[in-house]
Amino acid sequence: MNWYLEGLKNYATFSGRARRKEFWLFVLLNFIISVILIGVDLSTGTFSEKTGVGLLGGGYASILST
Repeated sequence: MNWYLEGLKNYATFSGRARRKEFWLFVLLNFIISVILIGVDLSTGTFSEKTGVGLLGGGYASILST
């Protein structure tokens, strides 16, 4: 989990490079979290078919995009 937190800390730092393993594990964990949140949105009824975004998944995506 340290590599995920390091990736979040260095999100806007443009000096240096991330290792290949660090990058792909970060992408994998983001994918898994997104799928779980979409499942929770679907099961609780907070997923909007019109927009294609749920409350939790949309919140997670907006947090990561800032």
